[in-house]
Amino acid sequence: MLHSRTGVDLAALTTALTEALDQRLAAADAALARDYPGEPPGRQPVHTVYVPADRYDARTVPDHGHQAEMLLVQHGETFLDLLDGDDELMSRVLAKLGSEPVEDLRIDFEDGYGTRTDAEEDAHVDAAVDALRTSVD
Repeated sequence: MLHSRTGVDLAALTTALTEALDQRLAAADAALARDYPGEPPGRQPVHTVYVPADRYDARTVPDHGHQAEMLLVQHGETFLDLLDGDDELMSRVLAKLGSEPVEDLRIDFEDGYGTRTDAEEDAHVDAAVDALRTSVD
């Protein structure tokens, strides 16, 4: 398609520009594809729990599960209505809360953690490491 006043082939110009940009960006595109490949295949966690580092301990995950179970029991009829009366699904949800209530836990040393002294932050790192060891043993 030629531009009416200049006689320039706009389609050819666009193609040439796109090809030149692709060549110039090829290394950056390859680095992005290598470093950020996207979502891994398979199932992803349903949610992520962020806990400020100073509030994390070995009971955090079981406590989350217990609180969720109590809410589910307290509001069981409403939840069961949302499940169209599917008792089997309700049982599976309760079992999941009992066995793996948190699938993706993040111990936050940034936004939700606040500004701390180096010594205080180091103490929280040590405590979080100890709590993690306890929780996975």
